[in-house]
Amino acid sequence: MSAPLVAHSECCDMISVNDLGVVTEQAVVTDARGDRMRATLVAAVENVADIPWDIARRGFDVTDIEEDERVGGECVCGQQGLRYLYTITHRVTGVSLYPIGSSCIGYFGVAAMTDRARDLRDLVELAAVARGGELLVLRGKGKHLTAAKLLALYDAGAFPATSWNRGRPADDYNFLLRMMRKRNEPSAAQKRKVDALLRDIEDFLRMREGGEE
Repeated sequence: MSAPLVAHSECCDMISVNDLGVVTEQAVVTDARGDRMRATLVAAVENVADIPWDIARRGFDVTDIEEDERVGGECVCGQQGLRYLYTITHRVTGVSLYPIGSSCIGYFGVAAMTDRARDLRDLVELAAVARGGELLVLRGKGKHLTAAKLLALYDAGAFPATSWNRGRPADDYNFLLRMMRKRNEPSAAQKRKVDALLRDIEDFLRMREGGEE
């Protein structure tokens, strides 16, 4: 059994809004940092990790995401009406906890977890565009990509080393980033390269979604 969290103290209910815009109230506790969070989340983490929340929260990574297109997912904390459901895994013990909502990931107070959750969500959203047959747009009206999404794609392996980039995938990433931020319209040659790279990214997203990576 995990040790009791003496830093915890009961507090007033916390008001939250799910992905459907429904307002709910949940009991909260205060941890050693003085931060308030959902009591049900703390209990779920301590139960699976078998160590106190204040120690356990620092050992988890966000490892996977699932999308519930019906927006009917429910977090381990009890919050319902979620679209994006994450899996978190403890680096030392290997135990996993699922499903976790994005709001609860924020309560861990670990920037790397929040960043990873955002990156995974970005990849899911971009994959939906590719799956629907829509072409990715880099700049201008209706663009799908941002600097953060480009970086998430790079980290996921969407820019492989090829003979065209002379084994330097970062050059392709940097090229798209420069084209995105370019004040003037890209030249015809630059547009052709942008289009070629975006089609490769679309193929990557479809393969990744199909588990063929």
